[in-house]
Amino acid sequence: MGSPRRVLVADDYDDARDLYAVYLRSLGYEVVVASDGLQALNSAMNLPIDVVILDIAMPGLDGLEVLRRLRAAGNHVPVITLTASTFPTVTDLATAAGCDLAMEKPCGPDELERAICKVLDARAAMTRA
Repeated sequence: MGSPRRVLVADDYDDARDLYAVYLRSLGYEVVVASDGLQALNSAMNLPIDVVILDIAMPGLDGLEVLRRLRAAGNHVPVITLTASTFPTVTDLATAAGCDLAMEKPCGPDELERAICKVLDARAAMTRA
């Protein structure tokens, strides 16, 4: 069996970030956390990360800017964006910036885990093709 998948959970809301981290760890994922955009960018660029959970509204660099910088640097780690905004333009901007899946908050940890499996399966299928 391979090493556990490493997930970066980037959210400035402590309760959400901690809930996701605890739940994902209980499923066997290795979890790295970030509470702002700069921490998220540094972790995603400097650690082997399998998937990023990225809140859009964060201090410092917002999630869209983190995503833009990742993609501009050639980093194509799968990214799931989370937003509490009900405006479709936010998810459209995230998709245009290169996210693999845009989700609305709040979302339950089980829903997030299904999304992780979905983007990882899609990436694996792309590499096999």
